[in-house]
Amino acid sequence: MTTTKSPSPLRAHLLLVLITPLFLSLVTWAEKPTNNKKTNSKHVSEKKNPKSKPASSKKPAKKTSKNPAKKQPHKHTPKPYKPWFFIQMSDPQFGMFDPRNKNNAAKYTKEINNYSFAVTEANRLKPDFVVVTGDLIQDPGDPTQISILKRINATLNKNIPLHLVAGNHDVGNVPTPKSLAAYRKTLGPDYYAFAHKQCQFIVLNSCICQHPQKAPTEWDKHIEFLKQKLAEAKHNKARHIVLFMHHPLFIKDPYEKDGYFVIPKIRRLLILKLLKQYNVRAVFAGHYHRNAYGRDGKLEMVTTGPVGKPLGSDPSGFRIIKIFPKHLE
Repeated sequence: MTTTKSPSPLRAHLLLVLITPLFLSLVTWAEKPTNNKKTNSKHVSEKKNPKSKPASSKKPAKKTSKNPAKKQPHKHTPKPYKPWFFIQMSDPQFGMFDPRNKNNAAKYTKEINNYSFAVTEANRLKPDFVVVTGDLIQDPGDPTQISILKRINATLNKNIPLHLVAGNHDVGNVPTPKSLAAYRKTLGPDYYAFAHKQCQFIVLNSCICQHPQKAPTEWDKHIEFLKQKLAEAKHNKARHIVLFMHHPLFIKDPYEKDGYFVIPKIRRLLILKLLKQYNVRAVFAGHYHRNAYGRDGKLEMVTTGPVGKPLGSDPSGFRIIKIFPKHLE
């Protein structure tokens, strides 16, 4: 069984669980002083009376102030933030290992084994949630592949939320209103947001970001949605803001040239400007079928290899991301 680390760690380390054929291996990953006011006791002088009894040797008791110093209110100490983790999977893509097996569920053995093992490991590890960043199937709208996906998804522990992200093999390389409607009907929303443990997570349909030509109004909706959710996260004082999408914004350099695997610069730079304006911590994506890492200032661009078929030297696997008070690993 082989193990590896992310090419450039997210802060300290990003742990990766790797799936080899039929096997899975895990990278064994003041108190204030009381404000006592001094009370000045007044000494009352008495006239000496020769017939009076001699004064007692006892000292007179000091007068106490009628308004003793108020006790300081107890300051509430917030509970320390307890670290937690989630799992990112990507590109299970039923039908990619051998496209000739289209619509033959019995022949999707490798994809089924890999994804099933990944879900089994998630059940064992008990993350706070699982996110699958796109290319859930190979052929958009294919009922057999969707059926297999849903069957394996149903084996995830019901206490572990599952968040799906749309990929180009789910809605098409150039999405249309029809393909988007079909995805939304069978698999759910293609862009949305959710909060968890003081963190804000935003999911975008990167296929719209890459090729909005046939659904131009969707791009405008995406940008308005992104602005709205970023503003909400700031207003709610989110500890971390994280973005999920299928296509990486870039692989290593935010100014790298356009290509099949990344969002075109004309829209990439607009999104990056918004993310940096609101101090977004990281973007997690797939699509590349390899692991990659890049930065734009403090923003980290993390690309995770597939649960399904890899295209480079990185084996199939998934990523474990740990959330700490001030950083991610």
